Formats: sequence, C-alpha cells, structure tokens
Amino acid sequence: MEDLLITLLVSCVPAIATGFFAFFTAKKNANAKIRELKEQNDHELSKLMEQHKIDIESLKEKHMLEMESKNADHKHKMEVIELEHKNDLLRKEQEFEASAKYNAMNTAFESPEKLLSLLGMMENPDFQKYMKK
Repeated sequence: MEDLLITLLVSCVPAIATGFFAFFTAKKNANAKIRELKEQNDHELSKLMEQHKIDIESLKEKHMLEMESKNADHKHKMEVIELEHKNDLLRKEQEFEASAKYNAMNTAFESPEKLLSLLGMMENPDFQKYMKK
C-alpha cells in the first residue's frame, strides 16, 4: 500500500506542479494580452477623438461659410426689395404728378375765366422767379 501511495505521489506531484505552472503562465500571458489590448484601445480611442475634433472643426467651418453665404443672399434680396420699393414710390409719384398736371390743365380749360386767371398768374414776377429756378 505504501508503494501504491508513493507511486501515486510520484505521479501526482509533478502533474499538480505542472498544472500550477501552466495556470500561472497562462494567467500571466492573459494579463499581458489584456494590457496590450487596453493600450491598443486607448491609442485607437485617442486617434478617433482627434479625428472627431477635426470633423467638428470642419463642420463648424462649413456651417460658418454657409451662414456667410445665406447672409450675403439675404442682404442682396433686401437691397433688391429696397430698390424695387424706391422705384415703385418714384413711379407712383410720377403718376400722381402727371394726374395732378392733367387735372390742373383740365380745370384751367373748363372756363375762360380760369384760363385768364392762369395767364394772369404767369405774368406775376414771383411766379416767373419760381419758374426760373
């Protein structure tokens, strides 16, 4: 029986020692691989963060250029609207002036008294000074 125990111990002790050695070696290799993967992930993450910052800056610049373009378009449209408004006011003023002249001439030629009154007013020195201006 002793021989059996000694035989078992002789065969089991090296197997157990080899098992522990293999376990610790595998654990050491796994920890080294985990550290290596963490470093790679950190490096990749920092690279992605830098790329993200560059992309954000690019988008900001693109947005700024679009805003400048929109502002220029808006300014141009406002200038066109203002010019159209001025032209419309000028046209209405000319129409009103023409209408007033037509009405004045129509009223003056309605009766001879009004025509003579108008001719008399034209001989007035103040009126002549005004017309020379």
